[in-house]
Formats: sequence, C-alpha cells, structure tokens
Amino acid sequence: MQELPFELLTTREIWWRNPPQRDKMQALANRFIGFRGVAAAVDYYSWHSEKPTLLYRKNQTDTVWVSIPLVLPDYASHFNFGTLNWDDDDIGDLDVDTCNLDHRGEAEVLVTIRQSHYGSGGGQSRTAVNLIDVSGKPRLLLVALVEAGDSWHGPGDSQESGSSDAHRRIGLKRELLVSRIVADQYGSPSLLTPLKPGRYRYQGGRLVWVGR
Repeated sequence: MQELPFELLTTREIWWRNPPQRDKMQALANRFIGFRGVAAAVDYYSWHSEKPTLLYRKNQTDTVWVSIPLVLPDYASHFNFGTLNWDDDDIGDLDVDTCNLDHRGEAEVLVTIRQSHYGSGGGQSRTAVNLIDVSGKPRLLLVALVEAGDSWHGPGDSQESGSSDAHRRIGLKRELLVSRIVADQYGSPSLLTPLKPGRYRYQGGRLVWVGR
C-alpha cells in the first residue's frame, strides 16, 4: 500500500487550470471523475502534459475537490519494447467505478486509464488500473497494467504484418475480481503486471486473495 500525494482544489481553480474541461465540470454531478490531467498552479497551459488525475468530493454539491495524481505502471518485462512511455496526448477519457470493498468509510475507487496510438504503420493500445482508498489520506491499493495490444504492417501491399495482444479483466462487484491473462504472444515474457487470478477482499488495510 502506498500513500498518494493530493491537493485540495475548488471547482473554480480546476476551471482555471484546465479550461477545456470547464463544461464537463459544470455538467457533472458525480462525486468521482477522472481527468487526463490537472495543471500545476504555475502554468495552466501545461494541463495536457500532466499525469492523469482522479478528482473526488465529499458530496455532489461540494465545490472543493481532492485532486490525486494517478500512478502509471511500467511493463512487467522490457524484453519486447523497453520502458513503457505513457504519452499524455494519446491518453483517452478515464473510466471510474466504485465499490465499498471493506464496508467501512468511503467506497474504494477503481480508475481505468487507456492509451492508444495508431498510424499508417500500425499502432498500439495500453490499459492500466489504479485502485484507491479515499476514506482518509488517499492510499494506492493496486496499480496494474492490464492490457497491451500491438499491430504492425509494412508499406503498400507488403505482407510484413502482424499483431499481438494480452489482456485481463479487473472489476468491482462486492469484491475485486481479477481474471486470468488471455494472450496470443506465446513464448514472449508477459508485459502485464503479474497478479494471481481470482477474488480479492479489502480487509485489515490490505487486499487479500480469497479464492477463485
């Protein structure tokens, strides 16, 4: 478990730092939202280069938000691609789900971060998750790379083409559910974060595997 840095921001401060999201902030009544990034106070023009961010508030009418920078994982293996570079311009909208796993305090928050980039020679997609306890000081319970897909092809009518894909599902029900990895890249080390498939509960301040 890891304590995460956080910042308290008013709705107006978020608008000022991230003008493109102003309409989104006005329209949403949610308590939890994910942004591609919230700029540092010194330079709101840099909003697009900031790490993806989770914002949450105590109730739907509160104008003060807790801003938490999310953690972006590396590959489990550098055998194929070297270090994973999370290019901010390729990160899409963030998905947010909640479930009170320990039946105490606030619900835990599962944030899904997706990155994709495709061009004339192929492309790639990457998906990661953060599971965060926001009951007190924000704590990171889990960070994992859960999807890595690649496709490539040569110029024109070239037959030099191919693809590889590995993915697993992580979701919330009354427990944290982790599926096995499905992959078509046989013989290569897995790029995904190693996790034991099955059901996890949050008890005693930590995630505990409780079976298939």
